[in-house]
Amino acid sequence: MKHKLIFRRTLNVQCWRVSGQVAIAKKRSDLLPVLLRVQEVEQTDPKDIADHLFFERDSRRVVAERLLKVAHNYGLLKKENDGAYSLSEEGKRAIAKERVYVPQEGTWTIWASDDSMLEYPILHVVAWEEPSAFDEVWGKDKKENSNRAFKTLPPWVTKGVGRVFDAMGKAAESSRIDKMHSIAESVPDQASLELKWDVGTGDLRLRGDLAGQSVDSVLKAPDIEPDQVWKSLLKQAALWSRWDGDRKALKVTFSESEISERERLTRDLTFKNPMIPGVGQFKDIDVQNIPLFPLLAGDAEKWADWRLKARINDYATNPRYQQWVKEAAEPFSEFSPALRERAELAEVAWADRGNRPTAYCWHLVASEDWGL
Repeated sequence: MKHKLIFRRTLNVQCWRVSGQVAIAKKRSDLLPVLLRVQEVEQTDPKDIADHLFFERDSRRVVAERLLKVAHNYGLLKKENDGAYSLSEEGKRAIAKERVYVPQEGTWTIWASDDSMLEYPILHVVAWEEPSAFDEVWGKDKKENSNRAFKTLPPWVTKGVGRVFDAMGKAAESSRIDKMHSIAESVPDQASLELKWDVGTGDLRLRGDLAGQSVDSVLKAPDIEPDQVWKSLLKQAALWSRWDGDRKALKVTFSESEISERERLTRDLTFKNPMIPGVGQFKDIDVQNIPLFPLLAGDAEKWADWRLKARINDYATNPRYQQWVKEAAEPFSEFSPALRERAELAEVAWADRGNRPTAYCWHLVASEDWGL
């Protein structure tokens, strides 16, 4: 499938304020050396850390013990039965990314979407400060605060717990939601986002604006073959039975073709709100220059005859006429269309000349009469 297929749709975004625990990725220069030491020796303890990182086994043991406990609380280390510490999977990821996820309790504004093309539902999160009692009763936004609506979070939102997200691109601070209360406040989303899926290149992008910030993120594209997507489009347009997979062309009758298509042998199609199984519905998509091919031999002959007549825009000398015949029939060579001789076309053109013969008629008749 060589056609350029680019699908777009607007992302449905919801925004919530929710209490919970969010881990923010930070470069913790105090913890990363500890993790690297554990990676080196597989297991460690306060004495080992104090000796190899602080070079003071006794005086620095308390500091080493505190660092190990912090790393354990962050889920970076596992505590073994003998009291030693070993790396957890989270710790291995922290070493690879040189970032540590530091958990923070509080109230957060989260943006989420249940779009099937998103690997995770959470798009963005920022800390939010709850209004004080004074602000709720006497502040300038007291009316807004009194109308705050709390609802139960949809199940698809809570699936974002434990996930890492970064929809705002590389400039955003990567975060992970560790805990989220099921009751949250629904607020305006302040989002205008669009998914753009280039099937041919396998590129999926999220672009637009979220909370006043520009978004341009690369996402994981669906694992669907381009030919399968093309088949879905043609099926919805009731054209799949006419698709010739070997020629990569749409088979049509001559009468079904538009005049603008008969010379270039291609068609432009608009697929209305296409639905791709497993991916969802998209905006209308235009596909240009789809190759056309005659459905039957009779269609090929009519097509070649039309193309021949369309070329007679000058005196039809015998060499020129033979060249036109060749050009007209060439795309349909496997049907070997039989095109009329110049004399026959000239005779028909003269019989149909009416009161004022056309230039087409004179180009044929004059060339035939004068033996050009």
